[in-house]
Amino acid sequence: MSRARQKEKKAKRRKERLRQLKHLQHLQHYASDSPVESEEYWAEDDGEDDEMEEVEADPIEMPSRLKMERSLRALHRVIEKQRFSSADEANRFLEKLGPDGLKNLERQLQEDPKERAQELAYQAQEARSIFEAASLAKRALELDPLNVDALVSKAVTTARNDEEQLTLIQEAVRAGEQALGGPAFFDENKGRFWRIIDTRPYMRTRMDLAVLLLEMQRTGEAITHLNALLDLNPNDNQGVRDTLLGALLSQGDREGAKRLLDRYKGDGSAIFRWGETLERFLAGDFAGAERALEKARKHNPHVEDLLLGRRKPPREKPDYYSFGDEREAARVYFELVGQAWRGNRDALSWLKELNRPKWAKEK
Repeated sequence: MSRARQKEKKAKRRKERLRQLKHLQHLQHYASDSPVESEEYWAEDDGEDDEMEEVEADPIEMPSRLKMERSLRALHRVIEKQRFSSADEANRFLEKLGPDGLKNLERQLQEDPKERAQELAYQAQEARSIFEAASLAKRALELDPLNVDALVSKAVTTARNDEEQLTLIQEAVRAGEQALGGPAFFDENKGRFWRIIDTRPYMRTRMDLAVLLLEMQRTGEAITHLNALLDLNPNDNQGVRDTLLGALLSQGDREGAKRLLDRYKGDGSAIFRWGETLERFLAGDFAGAERALEKARKHNPHVEDLLLGRRKPPREKPDYYSFGDEREAARVYFELVGQAWRGNRDALSWLKELNRPKWAKEK
């Protein structure tokens, strides 16, 4: 693979991550204004999280997820040392610490080789050139051979084709599992994984692996990873369920799609509304499909225009959107749910028939 092609693919993946993060802004039940991440310091935990705070509005810049994660790592280390007895005590300490104190803590962390490696890995992800990213990733791996983010940057910058990149990403996932402590750690923390800051590079990388498998038409393998991510983190701060629903429907796995829809019954996004409509159609429940369609239309009527070809889609998926607008409809069209719809002629014929005027149906 040429350097130009590698650079193009890296930019494409970076842009897609930004789209995903902006999508999370609309999933309000993920938000939290709490500065403390780890569950063990909370007497009362409402199950919410803070992903909305990790999204930067400017589409030109890298998402602030990395900046926020840096700060959270520093806070996590402080909390480990201080052994606070309550959330209030921790919050009072953090308020007193202030931004300058936090920056000092971040600098102190760099004395630890693994923390320094993680900082270099963050810089590699933000690098403006493929050469800079490769150099930073190499330095990070010299300090910590199991650093997941650095291994991903190595994969993106050195792989000559998708197969090589897949092998390297798989190695990064295995390294992450080893670095976290293996099966015992996963069993102990299943269900609250995202709240443990050290798991996030692993979670991001396993999502990257699933997306790459989807791109390579290895959908069954991707579904296995996506299901595992949701088991580790049912709150789904990464938006895994959108990708999984589309993958299941594109495979014709109606039962799997139904289980996912039931699991996240409160999700009123366009992807889930239109996904539910297709699932009911595949089940042969045409009355249920019409009821689901009515809800989907109410949420976003523009999706139907794109699916039926009454309106041309944009050339690429939009970077941001609002509920019910044309940009959200374009996102549905480009996601796997939209692809599943477009790949099912019977479903499209049914939808088209419902759009015919009453006098035309009676002829």
